[in-house]
Amino acid sequence: GLKYVVLRPEFAQQPDASKRVKGSVFICGGGADPDDVSWIACQALANLWCVSDVNVLLGPFYSGRLKSERPDGIKRLTIHNGVANPYELMVKSDIAIVSYGMVALECLAAGLPTIALSMSDDNLASAMALAEHTKSFISAGLTSNVSMRELTRTAYCLGTYSDNVKLQLRRMARKAVDGRGVENVAAK
Repeated sequence: GLKYVVLRPEFAQQPDASKRVKGSVFICGGGADPDDVSWIACQALANLWCVSDVNVLLGPFYSGRLKSERPDGIKRLTIHNGVANPYELMVKSDIAIVSYGMVALECLAAGLPTIALSMSDDNLASAMALAEHTKSFISAGLTSNVSMRELTRTAYCLGTYSDNVKLQLRRMARKAVDGRGVENVAAK
């Protein structure tokens, strides 16, 4: 289970809550992002007053719309390329919108309430099971069927929760994936 998810060593650290930037959103569609989750997420966040800045991590094989276009309606958008370790970007963020997979588990280990889009039915089944396990993770469905309106509403709801509720969600995220998979596997 999630107790045995093997992540990089930095994800075993307790995230420093003082680094969080209220209203900051972390976006990542994975290494290739074939469904352009990065663009979809940016579009969903456009013109939301609760979003102060957006950090998009593009994988080495990304070839989507953010390579040539910038979405309208985002106050501060920073595109990150070639970041070997996303941990620092994650711990500075308030929420995440990502493609379901390893990056979603890393977000939870970084204590980040996460919305995930899935690329396939089997991917979706795993994401839905994880969403049942923790309230800090929301499966937004398949990228091919995503409702932009629903994704925007979900991001808005997460973004406008009180600081106390967000703190509880961060704790639930860390409890779901504590980043100590290597230790747990070794102890088995």
